[in-house]
Amino acid sequence: MLFRYRDVLTHGRKLFFTSRHSIHLPGWLPDSNSWDDQIYPSWRKNDIRWKHCWKGGKVVAHLTNDGPTLVGANVTFAVMLEFPKCQKEDDNGDIIYDSNCKNASSFFPGQYVYNWTSWIDDYGWFNCTKFTKCNIFPDGHPVPRHTEWRRKNFIYIWHTQGQYYQQTGGSKMMLSVNTTNITLADHMMELSVYRKNHHGKNKYIPITTASDPYTVTDKIPVFVTISQKSKCKNDENVYIKNLKMIFNVKIQDPSNYLKKAAITYRWNFDDGNESVSKVRTTTHNYTMLGQYTPTLTVEAIIPVPCSSIKTTTMSPTTTTPNPTSGRIKIVGICKMQQKFFLSLSDGILEMKIVQMTSVQVATQPLANSMVDFVVTCNGSIPTDVCTVIADKSCMVPKNIICDPIKAADICHFTLRRGFNQSGIYCVNITLSDNTSLAVASTLVSVKGMWLFVPSLLYVMRTINFLDFTILDTIPFTSIPFFVLLLFFLSGSPATISRSSLPLSDQTLYVHIFKAFFIQTLPCLNHCNDS
Repeated sequence: MLFRYRDVLTHGRKLFFTSRHSIHLPGWLPDSNSWDDQIYPSWRKNDIRWKHCWKGGKVVAHLTNDGPTLVGANVTFAVMLEFPKCQKEDDNGDIIYDSNCKNASSFFPGQYVYNWTSWIDDYGWFNCTKFTKCNIFPDGHPVPRHTEWRRKNFIYIWHTQGQYYQQTGGSKMMLSVNTTNITLADHMMELSVYRKNHHGKNKYIPITTASDPYTVTDKIPVFVTISQKSKCKNDENVYIKNLKMIFNVKIQDPSNYLKKAAITYRWNFDDGNESVSKVRTTTHNYTMLGQYTPTLTVEAIIPVPCSSIKTTTMSPTTTTPNPTSGRIKIVGICKMQQKFFLSLSDGILEMKIVQMTSVQVATQPLANSMVDFVVTCNGSIPTDVCTVIADKSCMVPKNIICDPIKAADICHFTLRRGFNQSGIYCVNITLSDNTSLAVASTLVSVKGMWLFVPSLLYVMRTINFLDFTILDTIPFTSIPFFVLLLFFLSGSPATISRSSLPLSDQTLYVHIFKAFFIQTLPCLNHCNDS
């Protein structure tokens, strides 16, 4: 029976390309060529021989590519062979049992799984007497001889577009294909891998196959990330108005095909504003609530040197111009348009503790001092307030109180809190609504019935959160802080955990919890008071 490459490599499957004869890949051969099944046996998918083609188990080929690929650019495929447990390839290209592998009691660590020495002795470049049977590919072409040939003991047969490419290699291989003449569509790369026969016979054994779809497109593959400095997460595409949004564009171009292209980024923000830029990052500030669909159009003008165009002159000249100098041919203008859905919401943009006053209440015992905190904020009106009273180090919480805030037209209210003994306290007040959270902190000194307020030491900026996730970076300089994570069940707060955060890690990731930030404030003159 006469075997052809297309019969062996497709196994009767439907081909994934548009036209068999529409293109030619440089260096590739048509899959109508004959295949020597005596030296390279071909097995169907369910053939029982697959179970015995490799010692100790099954070899898996992990095949990937860096697409989607802009037409004209290179698409690169990478394959890595995964051997059975406790097996690996050594520096000589032999397969050995890993001496560091655990649970390898039935193996012989450090010894060979496949030692190609016997094969090389009988069928190496200098020992083979039948050149039609040694070191050849399935089509009879000789395997290229190179300095690393002893370490390349696998045969890789690639197949796509009705053509094949064959090479030798180790357990990891890469292959790049230029897409200039490939049809705009989804395609399939198929791969068959063979090993040398370790028994010294002049043939190869199939060990694994793989396939990987790839896409050739005339649309520039772009990815856009949208961020907001005070926003916690972008999953729901809800953002805070009057806060700058950062739009960053990443172009999928691993082969640097667009490296010398003139790229223009055109933004329509859907609020009457537009932007044209040559850089990948732009900013915009939405000032009104609502839902928006900004549109990005990326345009690339791709030049190539016109090496085939000769320069001519209209009049006699004594200087012969360089045929290629200064000549650029525009091969095309590629465009890509993307739309995004955004929702703009109010948020608590700023919060301040503007006043603190000691209050005497006749019904309260003398040991209990009451303090009124006057709090203001900008932006949306908060719906909840929580107060964390801690020791003067701001590290040990003493009391946590959370209350709803009555509806009001402005963010200006008085919060009364009690202190049951003298001392210096760190007070943290947190305002929140459905989309944001703002925090402010101060120190309070209570001596008997007197309140001593040293100063308003620090006001933290807004920390916005969406639904149940908080993410923010607090711009502390030398102020360490810790976070109390509170989970709200039936309106009642319960302390879940407390964790100290090192100064080097200033990004907080909190899931399902609201976060209250209590800073360690710099010592004032009263810090040494008892």
